Amino acid sequence: MQKSYTALILPQGANEAGKSMLSSLNVIYDKDILFSKYYHVLDNESVLVIVDTNNPENLGIASKLLNVIRTIVIIDHHRPRSLSFSSNYEVYPLIIPTYTSCSELVYDLLSEIYSINSLEATALLAGIIYDTRRFLAITPRTFKIVSELLNRGGDYHRAISMITRDMDYSERMARLKAAQRMKIFTCRGYIVAISHVGAFEGSAARGMIELGADLAIVYSIRKNMFRVTLRSTGRFYRETGVSIGRDIIPYLIRILNASGGGHDNAGSLEGYRVEGNLEQVIERTVCKLLVEKKNS
Repeated sequence: MQKSYTALILPQGANEAGKSMLSSLNVIYDKDILFSKYYHVLDNESVLVIVDTNNPENLGIASKLLNVIRTIVIIDHHRPRSLSFSSNYEVYPLIIPTYTSCSELVYDLLSEIYSINSLEATALLAGIIYDTRRFLAITPRTFKIVSELLNRGGDYHRAISMITRDMDYSERMARLKAAQRMKIFTCRGYIVAISHVGAFEGSAARGMIELGADLAIVYSIRKNMFRVTLRSTGRFYRETGVSIGRDIIPYLIRILNASGGGHDNAGSLEGYRVEGNLEQVIERTVCKLLVEKKNS
């Protein structure tokens, strides 16, 4: 009987909060796939479980696994997009965007068939706290699951400590540079801020929201690639009905020939550099979308 192997792979690495959490849990992961380590145990019976994204283009180097693995399970809570897997694969998608965090979805999948221990409950708590931005985006189900995780031995204070860290020098500089370079305009009476940095796009966008923007857009250009990150306030989404994940990201994907995804108040996309001024393209596109949404 062949031995069973399980590997955790983060194709784009972990962010600082993720590294802190993984270190606290003593979890070992691979940023890069070493085929010399795994290739000999992969076959047609192997299963690839994709978590927290339904976009195969986000797999990065992990897409090499698709040369061997034919069964794919997708567990995600982002807005679904057209899955671009060929008919050669058996794909089992579980994509439910009504969940505010992927950890909640994972909990509901496991709770009836698996006895979650206290450490696992704590890890799921940390995922919920992080994904909901400390319960800024929640549903009644969120607190129900949090209560059940606490009853299963989850340690709320440890979960907080897992994902809490002080911003280092580089991140603080990125936020300050984003503020320094920020262009501000209004559309439909809402404040839209756009800026660019070399890294920490998400943190810079959150900083711009904290400064007072209703919608923050931060982009970076590295070599021949670009990345755009967006954040909005809850009020912006409630009053305009414009969702970053459902409306803005797909719109920009079509215009920029990019890939990405997101939620109602957060999202990102990336692609190859485009002709013309990227900032102007994004600004025109977002304003056009907001006006079209108002008139629809």
